Amino acid sequence: MAGYSPKYAGQAGHVVLEAVKEKAPEVFARMGLTLERVIERKLIPLMEAQEVRVAQHEGQFTDVMEVEALGIQLGATRMYFELADAFPPRDQFLAAQLGVEVIVNDMPRPHRPTVDVKAYLQTQSSSNGHKKKAIEPPPEEPEDPRPKD
Repeated sequence: MAGYSPKYAGQAGHVVLEAVKEKAPEVFARMGLTLERVIERKLIPLMEAQEVRVAQHEGQFTDVMEVEALGIQLGATRMYFELADAFPPRDQFLAAQLGVEVIVNDMPRPHRPTVDVKAYLQTQSSSNGHKKKAIEPPPEEPEDPRPKD
C-alpha cells in the first residue's frame, strides 16, 4: 500500500488526496487549462452535440439523419451542474444540514363562534315590519382533544 500502514491507510489516502487537490490548480495553470477555457472549448460543444443516425434495409442504407445526441448532452449538463455545486452533497450528514427545516407549530386555534345560519336567515326574512327574532349564541364547542404540553 505505497508504504503506508494498513491501520492508517484511510487517513493517509485522505491526506494525499487533499495534497493533490492543492497542487492540481497549479499544474492546470502551467498547462494553460483554465476552467473557463475547458467549459468554452469542451463542455459547451458537448451540450450541443449531434449524432448521425442511419437506417438500412436489406443491407442498403435507406436514410441518414442528424439528431441531437441526448446521452452526450445529458452527461455534459450533469457535468455543468456538478461544477456549479448544484447537487446536494453525497454525504447524508452534510446533505441533512443543507435541507429545509420544518417547524411544526401545533397550537390550538382560538375560539371562533359559529354562526347559526337558519336563525340568521329567519331574522333577515322577516322584513314585513314584525319584530325580528334575535340570533341565539351557538352552543359551546367541545374541548380540544389534543394532548396538552
